[in-house]
Amino acid sequence: MGRKILIVDDEPNVAYWLSYALQTEGYEVETAETGREGLNKILTAPPDLVILDVMLPDLSGTEVCEQIRANPGTISLPIIMLSGRTQVPDKVKGLKSGADEYITKPVETEEMLARVEALLNRTIRLSKTQSASHGKVLGFLGVKGGVGTTTVALNVALALVKNQKKVIAAELRPYLGTFAPQLGLSPNRTLADLLNLESEEIDAHQLSRRLITHSSGLQVLLGPPNMAMCQEIQPNQAEAIVVGLSGMADYTIIDLAWHPSMMNQAIMKCCDSLVIVLEPDPACIALGQQTVQLMQEWGIGTEKTCATIVQRGEATSQALSDIASQVGCEIAGTMTRASELSLLALRQGSPLVLSHPESLAAGTLTELANRLGAEQSMAFVR
Repeated sequence: MGRKILIVDDEPNVAYWLSYALQTEGYEVETAETGREGLNKILTAPPDLVILDVMLPDLSGTEVCEQIRANPGTISLPIIMLSGRTQVPDKVKGLKSGADEYITKPVETEEMLARVEALLNRTIRLSKTQSASHGKVLGFLGVKGGVGTTTVALNVALALVKNQKKVIAAELRPYLGTFAPQLGLSPNRTLADLLNLESEEIDAHQLSRRLITHSSGLQVLLGPPNMAMCQEIQPNQAEAIVVGLSGMADYTIIDLAWHPSMMNQAIMKCCDSLVIVLEPDPACIALGQQTVQLMQEWGIGTEKTCATIVQRGEATSQALSDIASQVGCEIAGTMTRASELSLLALRQGSPLVLSHPESLAAGTLTELANRLGAEQSMAFVR
């Protein structure tokens, strides 16, 4: 399937002519007749390029363009503005609103096709340039299911967003994802869409099409929403996803499956820091120790590994330094589970750092995010 282009124009003849010309060249084309319809389609399933008419029946093309540029998930979306207005001030206004190109009507088919191809190629070159520099990758791994790994990972990601960072959170799990209900999102684009691609095909372009932007500004790559879409993630696919995402944000938060696998090994080697999530009971601490030992066997040193303790009830009487000694890595922080608040946050589709920022649990999660996000590591419990 070719790259997707959205045409936002209320003139049926123009939309038909553009659609036909682009489809003939192998592009996938969608249309919208109003600015609001176009914005909805862009935010729901971002195209690769937008052809946007200036004169629309509700929002103007410049207003639509400004809203596209104001959204973190579509800030780099290529936009060609199409208008019957030929005066220089009109062109300046269109370009200042964020359009990449301003083309006046009538336009020849060959020129439009050439502009589309040139802008798409420019975007690909820019994407490759940006991917040369990578943000920090933080991996979160529970020593067993149910310890709260996803809750910790999501809240840390949102705390970093509140610190004005560009953050992507990804569920790299071969089974059902839980980001969507915790964030109140509909999983219309997921990790499963990428797993039919070869690893060399997974790049910033393909990844950006599968990301969903939360109202907070956090971008997420959701895990499969149902069992029918679940499939194994190959190690080379996992590595391509992590490397690709790391070039698109200041921080990439990875929610890892808790069982040992070649996929996890590949992902962990791409991480700058790994956070083991555990509870302060003897069985869980023993699993944490085994996890650290396995990671060392995989060539992942303790210098980039730490743990966070999730406490179900009252604070543990065992000293954190003792737990650190038993597990074999530093303790980055602790979190009180706050069951009632966590359940309420889930029902609201709004994680703790957003729904209850003044709570103790949110405070400990924010502190953990600040420690992990610090340019120079803060002193952890040894």
